Amino acid sequence: MTRQIQPDWPGFRGFERNSVVSGIRIKTDWRESPPVEIWRHAVGPGWSSFAVGGGLIYTQEQRGDVEVVALTLSQWREPLEALRSGSAGSEAMVAQLSSDPRFRETLLGAEGHLEPVRTWAERLLRLISLANPLAKILIERDVLGIYAYESLPLLPDPPRNPTIELHWAVIGLVAPAIGVSIEDLTVVVLAHELGHAYSHIGGDIDGRYWPTAAFGTAERGLVEGVAQYYTQRVCLRLQRQCPGALKAYEALLEHQPKQYRMHEVWVQKASPEEVRFAMIEVRRRGLTSLSDFNDVVEEARSRWRSVQ
Repeated sequence: MTRQIQPDWPGFRGFERNSVVSGIRIKTDWRESPPVEIWRHAVGPGWSSFAVGGGLIYTQEQRGDVEVVALTLSQWREPLEALRSGSAGSEAMVAQLSSDPRFRETLLGAEGHLEPVRTWAERLLRLISLANPLAKILIERDVLGIYAYESLPLLPDPPRNPTIELHWAVIGLVAPAIGVSIEDLTVVVLAHELGHAYSHIGGDIDGRYWPTAAFGTAERGLVEGVAQYYTQRVCLRLQRQCPGALKAYEALLEHQPKQYRMHEVWVQKASPEEVRFAMIEVRRRGLTSLSDFNDVVEEARSRWRSVQ
């Protein structure tokens, strides 16, 4: 689930693009009431207007030779991180945050008592992180690329027109945000979508593949886990030709939801041949749950151990 934040200032020249803010009066005599700087944060050369919402500030800037869409977290992040580590000086900050309706409920429990400093600092940092646009991007399905196919209700197999699409604009946005090159991230996304295609319609020695009805209704952790397993295998094999792909895979994985990490236990405990056997058996039996796949992996491991 993602949270939608009502922006305070959505972009260039405001809500109506007319540089007008309704319902607010400001003092225009800056000699008598000069504006007071409340926060400062360094950015690179910028050429876009700021958007502000939920205590977050967005802009476009240049960092060296790279142009990025930048998210600057609220002025509370650094003080909160200091308080979480046990630093002193929380009284003034407590007073300020308690007066802010966005944070008051988080600071004060149901009985209206302030929680221990470290506890509420941790909670507020999590609250700030919920608005991280990168997390929103990566938690959604099919935003970096997609494996698609057509299937008729009464005649689902074989699927028609299987295709893979790479979403270049999103890849170009995400790559610098996670510190990898666009080319390396493209390799990862392509490998992942090919993993979907391979697990679905890649025939075994008997020409069998995953029935489309089963593939289309399979548990997400199973479908993404298998694709992720083969993504990692491909990145390992390509280390000489594309040494940055494995780093990009690992960097992306840190930001992906748990369904994309189901394969990690297979990497640790099972051999590639055991995982391949499990995939073939799950497809042959038309199974759809992650627990079924894990059971077949264990079955494969037992077989291999008995043979050895």
